[in-house]
Amino acid sequence: MRSDTTWFSPKTPLEPPYFLDKSGNKGNIYYYYTSYERFCLIRRDYILQASNKDEHEVERPSLCRIYVTDVAPHQFRAKPSVWLQKLFWRPQYHTVLKKFEYCMALNMSGLPVAGSLQRPHVFYVENIPFLPLVYNHDGRKWARLLRHARTQVF
Repeated sequence: MRSDTTWFSPKTPLEPPYFLDKSGNKGNIYYYYTSYERFCLIRRDYILQASNKDEHEVERPSLCRIYVTDVAPHQFRAKPSVWLQKLFWRPQYHTVLKKFEYCMALNMSGLPVAGSLQRPHVFYVENIPFLPLVYNHDGRKWARLLRHARTQVF
């Protein structure tokens, strides 16, 4: 596991996670979907690795992003094919569906989460090579990973 976190500002405190309110504001909770095999690696290292692909799934060597979404597991389970069309540029249904086997709810406070103009439910944090799922601030540990589960879309 990589322990160097100098790229991440230790001066940025995490806020408590905020969930949906009556106005529909989701606060700082985002979802990260992955395959079960990839989730096992994430659990082992307790970090999310960045991707070098853009919103169109095109590799760009200079790109370094961690992608998340505001689509909750219950929404995805209800209409997986609809959400795959919205989240991916040109999805191959069965190939991409494997990337949605497992879901993690993440507290993304303290991070500059940006949105995609072309895909409104796709968000990302740019220019970080990895994201630790445990954060130390003022001698206290904060968990970014709030909960995780299989999506059960199969």
